[in-house]
Amino acid sequence: MGKTEVVTDALRQEAKKWFALSDEMETVASSVSRLTLDTSAFWCGDGISIAAGPIYAGYQQFVKDRCGEGSVEFEQIAGALNRAADEYDGSDEVSSATLTKIYGNL
Repeated sequence: MGKTEVVTDALRQEAKKWFALSDEMETVASSVSRLTLDTSAFWCGDGISIAAGPIYAGYQQFVKDRCGEGSVEFEQIAGALNRAADEYDGSDEVSSATLTKIYGNL
């Protein structure tokens, strides 16, 4: 049982890191959504450069979407790590109970 506890503790510690990363990605996504550039920022002497504004807006949305997806994915990874730790603990308890039935309390 001791070896399993170490594994599950490590899984739960790793899950905490992924939850923190999820929060950080959410912050990044929020920050990206607030970034703005006026159309004049793309002016470089000819009218065609103004067309870069919508391209920037599209790219900004793309980056924001990926950061938001990263936040969700990181949270799912953390949840999966916690569930795996719970399963290890559960199977360890079942194994212990089975061995106790077979051999009794030693």
